[in-house]
Amino acid sequence: MSDLQNELFQLAMSEDSKSLMDLVKKHCEENVAPIQEEFYSYQKKKEDRWSWHP
Repeated sequence: MSDLQNELFQLAMSEDSKSLMDLVKKHCEENVAPIQEEFYSYQKKKEDRWSWHP
């Protein structure tokens, strides 16, 4: 395999991407998780799962 192909199969996270992943996890914990239950309760009330809740 060429060096380019070897790089394509290197799936480890770089140091820069690890800090970004930490920010994404923090966002999910602080902003997404607290409203998940409310979101799913709206989803259960809809007749058409593909429609928007008002």
